[in-house]
Amino acid sequence: MIAINVSAPLPGKQSNNRAELQAAVKALMTVRNMKLGPVQIRTDSCYVKQGITSWIKTWKSNGWRTAVS
Repeated sequence: MIAINVSAPLPGKQSNNRAELQAAVKALMTVRNMKLGPVQIRTDSCYVKQGITSWIKTWKSNGWRTAVS
């Protein structure tokens, strides 16, 4: 197993939920760019878990927004 630590500032409006999702996205992008895999995401964030298992289809169809405005 390879352990890679990556950090970056969160652009735009700051919130815990945005930061947690951005961390998961950054991890997946890093793995893809390094051509590593398979990937296992471990999180204690219910928001991230529901986002990647339940809400992602709706977010994608809404242009990655949580609600259509």
